[in-house]
Amino acid sequence: MGYLIVAVEGVFLEKFLNMASSRGITLWDIQPMGQGKMKIKVRIQGFKQLRHVARKQDCKMRIKGKKGMPFLLLRLEQRKMFFLGAVGFTVILYMLSSFVWFIDITGNENTKSQQILLVAEQAGLKLGVAKKELNPETVEKAIGNMPQIAWVGVKIKGTKVVIEVAEKVMPDVAADETIPAHLIATKDGLIQELITLAGVPAIKPGDTVRKGQILISGYIYPTENQLNDPAGLEGEQTYVGEPQKTRAKGIVRARVWYEETVRVQLEEKGYN
Repeated sequence: MGYLIVAVEGVFLEKFLNMASSRGITLWDIQPMGQGKMKIKVRIQGFKQLRHVARKQDCKMRIKGKKGMPFLLLRLEQRKMFFLGAVGFTVILYMLSSFVWFIDITGNENTKSQQILLVAEQAGLKLGVAKKELNPETVEKAIGNMPQIAWVGVKIKGTKVVIEVAEKVMPDVAADETIPAHLIATKDGLIQELITLAGVPAIKPGDTVRKGQILISGYIYPTENQLNDPAGLEGEQTYVGEPQKTRAKGIVRARVWYEETVRVQLEEKGYN
């Protein structure tokens, strides 16, 4: 409702307070300020009546401060352009924060950023797009379909989108495809997925393998069933004859782990 901070000077301040109280004028936070002086707080509506009391008791009043919503609105009305500018700036800032203005790509060494940005743009991610219209999962799926990308993650951080990619370790294209070879493990791991393109699988999903172990064999042995039943659907298979040698090919995905040993002191001193 608004109130005033008023300094009162006079000889009969007690009578001043008693007359104000008898007329129903609410005063609070009354503070003496020396001989014949005090500071009070009064509502705007009661200040008009308080002036009549001051004249009768021969007291002087001076307004020291104005508090409350009415005075705040008055100041804002006097500074309309400043207020409207502040509101407009806040609205514009909020609107700008609802769009994507920066795109960062990390983890790509062999793949050009422009290629990734082109695929991302086709999936709906581009500078100036509204964040509510952006579906990170759609962008991840589109970029993940690139043959050289193994994994991708899209994160929205304010007005910036961060694209994290992990590139596939591509096979040596210069290798002689006519030379028979096994596909072996380069690390210890737990097999998650196995797709055989050429050769005979030596392991299956769920197996634990060691570094150097054969995953897909390049030796294809004929069996007795295959001689009479090429599909190998009847009876047990018995390997006979010399194997056919080929270059094993396939896709093997595994969960790998790493161990590290660190030497530390038996006793350590610390200070807080």
